[in-house]
Amino acid sequence: LFEIPIKVADNSETILSPMPRQAIAIANPETFKKILILDSNLDNCQLLADLLTGVGFKVVQASDISDALELLSGWRPDLILMDIACTPEIDGIGATEAILTCYPEAKIIATTASVMKGDKSAILALGCKDVISKPFVVEELLSAIALELGLGYIYADSWGTTNTEQPKNRDLDNLSQMSLTWLQQLNHAAIAASEKDIHQLINLIPREHQELADSLQKMVENFALEGIISRTEELLTQTDVK
Repeated sequence: LFEIPIKVADNSETILSPMPRQAIAIANPETFKKILILDSNLDNCQLLADLLTGVGFKVVQASDISDALELLSGWRPDLILMDIACTPEIDGIGATEAILTCYPEAKIIATTASVMKGDKSAILALGCKDVISKPFVVEELLSAIALELGLGYIYADSWGTTNTEQPKNRDLDNLSQMSLTWLQQLNHAAIAASEKDIHQLINLIPREHQELADSLQKMVENFALEGIISRTEELLTQTDVK
């Protein structure tokens, strides 16, 4: 048995950090994802609920583990965002065990106001899929959700308008010249909105396909990741690889 040190955040603490770019919708309109937020701080719950419903998620809130378990008995969310210090009467270990007993296939992302060295590994060992620190960086939070649920987002540019700029289709034709492994990695990186991973993959493109590298770079700069997702999925589907 191990203990996880927890720092209880002040109710006035801001839990969301400024967002460098604004996700305005889930990339695939037909995608319908349900998220349960478990947090005893009602203000935190509402702030997260407003953020996630604004992007297109269906959100239900629970202020304690009893409410959460009651909801789980009839409503199966695709993801659970759980404050690791969710309620005074139960710790993160007990809450995670209770949820996984009730709903073994649950995907849980733990949230906490303080993650000390080694705590993340301990929390993941409980069965959580990821750990996100408060105050949240909104982009990181949404990226973590995207990674677990296998989805992407549509972003607005700095003027608040939807950015749909995409390179010419012929510039992306050279994607078919890349290896299947590379295409899979690019697809996963775009779904997770991981610019770092996408840039690393762009650097692996041979010089003879510089137009492809330039086009992908432009799409990343314009937050047009849905274009990368759709094109890579098309190629992977053609080869029956996902």
